[in-house]
Parts: sequence; C-alpha cells; structure tokens
Amino acid sequence: MYPANFEYFAPTTLDEALEILGRYDEGDAKVLAGGMSLIPVMKLRFAAPRALVDINRIGGLDTLAEEGGRLRIGALVRHKACEQSDLLKGKYGALGDAAPQISDPIVRNLGTVAGSLAHADPQGDWGSVMLAVRAEVVARANGGERTIPIDDLLPGMRTVVRPGAKIPADGVVKEIHYGAGEQVLEGAELITLE
Repeated sequence: MYPANFEYFAPTTLDEALEILGRYDEGDAKVLAGGMSLIPVMKLRFAAPRALVDINRIGGLDTLAEEGGRLRIGALVRHKACEQSDLLKGKYGALGDAAPQISDPIVRNLGTVAGSLAHADPQGDWGSVMLAVRAEVVARANGGERTIPIDDLLPGMRTVVRPGAKIPADGVVKEIHYGAGEQVLEGAELITLE
C-alpha cells in the first residue's frame, strides 16, 4: 500500500523546522529523520500526516561526542554510528552494548536513536536502555523547552506523552539526560504521535 498524499518540507535550521511544524494542528505534521518507524506506519495508513518535515538537512544534528562530561547524540545520529563508536563501547557501556543489537543492518544504517524514542516502539531497544539509565528528555517547541523524565515520556507501548498544558504541541526532543544528569543526548524528533 502507498501512503496518503502529504506535503514535504526540508528545512535547513531547527527554528525553520519548528516554524513549519507550528503551521499544522497536532498530528498533522511529522518529523522525518531515519523513517524506519514512520514510513512503515504511513504505508499501512496507520498514520496519514498532512506534512513531513525532513530534518536531514539541518546541520549539527549528527553529533556523537562527549562535551563537558556529557554525551551528545544528535537527532540524526544513526544506530550504526552508535554501534561503531569507541566512546559508547567504553565509558557509556549500556549504550555501546545496546547499539549492535538494534534490529538489522538496514535499520541500523538509516534509523536514529531519537526516532526510535519518538515512536516508542516496543521492539525499539533504545527506550529500554533510556529507562534503565533514568534518562530525561528536553522537548522543544516554538513556545519553549520542557524537561521530561523518560518514565513520563514513555508511559507505555507505542505511547509517547501527548501535548497539552505541560508539553508544547509541536514538541521535539532536544536532549536526553542520562542518570543523575551525567550524560546528555541531544536531538530533534517529533514526540507527538498518532
């Protein structure tokens, strides 16, 4: 089956992406990074967004580095980059151990850590790892930022916290802090799902 028709946008800045997302009602626009979760549900028409906002042209979202004692994994960091990272194999062992277990080579080459969390797929290993290390997510929208404990972000299978009074409607994951704030994952993925 083919997905329903949609508008396609390829912004070059995070602010531009947020502005585009802000034009649409909740659920009418989705962020596309790796597409490993989003595209299959669109093809089955379980999701039929009016617009896709492709963040692959936004610079600086592919960072995988330790900065100031914190781990930064940008929204466009693929599972494969995590699998090959000596940094994750060493100091950040829980992530390094999980990375080669993610799905299959095609998914590891294209999929993103932030995308896996955004879709809360029960088969997505990153959610389990983030729960185990007590991560916190910083969601960003045109209206500001908010820190969300991973337990609150992922309350159940295929469930991500819905926007409302506490989370901006066009929320995007900006960072994820690991246990005791010692590490941080930075990215940009839509957290509002159908």
